[in-house]
Amino acid sequence: MLACTYYGKCQILNPVLNDAFLIPRGGFEATVGYSALGLSADGESEGFFNSLDFQLGYGLSRKVSLVARYEKSWYAKQMFEEKASDFLFIAPEFMLKENRISLSIPFGTRFIEDVDDGYFEITPTVNVSLPLGTKVFFNPAMKLGFVFCEDCVDSPFLGLNFGVGVRPTELITFFAEYGLTYSTEDFGEGHFYTINGGIAFRFLRKNSSE
Repeated sequence: MLACTYYGKCQILNPVLNDAFLIPRGGFEATVGYSALGLSADGESEGFFNSLDFQLGYGLSRKVSLVARYEKSWYAKQMFEEKASDFLFIAPEFMLKENRISLSIPFGTRFIEDVDDGYFEITPTVNVSLPLGTKVFFNPAMKLGFVFCEDCVDSPFLGLNFGVGVRPTELITFFAEYGLTYSTEDFGEGHFYTINGGIAFRFLRKNSSE
């Protein structure tokens, strides 16, 4: 998603809430998450944006999954005239190294009442999962986001996410995540941050495996 503040800065703020464990072929995954978003600039930090996130994914094959994502966002404080936004994304995900590295390519648009600015976003994301034990994984991710709309900047955005996933079974994962987002045009002049949490449930076919 793209959020803008009274500082005149705009950033892609979509959380990742994902890992490199692709959905097994024929299986489904449902994820629900919550995100608190803010801006850090000039030595000060302030939260201003929240969202509820819903995902539904399907395993097309052992190496390819497809995810649909809906985000319902609202402003945390009455400092903006803009209305809250709804975002819809489709994200194919490809295995690069089994259960360790994947590439996701979310693309989509936003919906704001009485606003039609031709918004389109694409954010290629590399997800990594590193074991910290048998059921706990460190999930860093890096993304490069491109946003197109009437008032959007031309330069892409760089996102870095640092997450932990707890997988007590292959059917459930708990996510906690902290993300940083920078404008490649104004790098070093403040950044956006996200604090995210979520839970994912998998529904697998009989005889399916990771």
